[in-house]
Amino acid sequence: MTDRPIVITGAGGFVGRHLIDALRSAMPQAVIVATSARLRSGVDQALDTTNAQQVDELVRTFAPAAIFHLASLSFVPDADIDPEAAFRVILQGSMNVARSALRYSPDCRMAFVGSSEVYGKSFSQTDDPLDEGAVLNPLNYYASAKAAADLLMGQFAHMGLAVVRFRPFNHIGAGQSNRFVVPNFISQIVAAEQGRGPAEIKVGNLSAVRDFLDVRDVVRAYVLALQRPAWKGEILNIASGQPIAVFELLDRLIERARRPLTIISSPDRVRAVEIPRAVGDASRARSVLDWKPLIPLEETIDELFNLERRDPTPPAPFS
Repeated sequence: MTDRPIVITGAGGFVGRHLIDALRSAMPQAVIVATSARLRSGVDQALDTTNAQQVDELVRTFAPAAIFHLASLSFVPDADIDPEAAFRVILQGSMNVARSALRYSPDCRMAFVGSSEVYGKSFSQTDDPLDEGAVLNPLNYYASAKAAADLLMGQFAHMGLAVVRFRPFNHIGAGQSNRFVVPNFISQIVAAEQGRGPAEIKVGNLSAVRDFLDVRDVVRAYVLALQRPAWKGEILNIASGQPIAVFELLDRLIERARRPLTIISSPDRVRAVEIPRAVGDASRARSVLDWKPLIPLEETIDELFNLERRDPTPPAPFS
């Protein structure tokens, strides 16, 4: 890498904060420009990626060596509520960033962070983990916007942008909103332990099978990509390849509870369209990045319990 800055969009979010830590650890001399839609701790400046002028000004000013484009909506139900906003942020925002990079920093490398949600109905075609050759067949507005942006990044690669397209599977870790399933379950359990809530845990669909990763393993893949030769639109799943049913995950969480709990099925916690099984094949990332998950799920769960017991948050609806 050169001495030019590394720009991160969406740096104030769950993954962005972990990516900053990973970059500082791997590249202590790097100049990191952290941006977010709103200024917050650890963010250098506000950036609305849907505003092309703001994006142009930032890229023209810093002429970055690399851009990690994380800015997005992260919660699937939010996209269902306002699909126009989802497409503005995910598709238009991604176009603005890629176009500015090509125009004002043409040798810049861009990491586009997409989502495994883009595979959608393709997951139902097989019980095997999906690789990057699976058909994009999204089932919700969030996934459709991510798929459109993913394809657009492929076009920009043909136009000369050095871009890599990541499709990460479910990742969890410190700082994730408890609107998501794992931190939500843990926050309910700890609230019950500490007498702040009933001795019960409300759940949605427990039969779904997912592929969970520690967020620190995910961002390590992003950093490894930056340390490899320039990209030309390559696509990389970031996945553990290890299926786990939500009911099995819940069992592991309840085993750590410090008081008995009753499981309550709550219909409002079930998505209208649910993918029964979503597991990824990350052989390509293993081959080209020498990457594999290193942090066991049990270790991540223990850390999340320790954090929640020390600094509890009220339970919220989850995805």
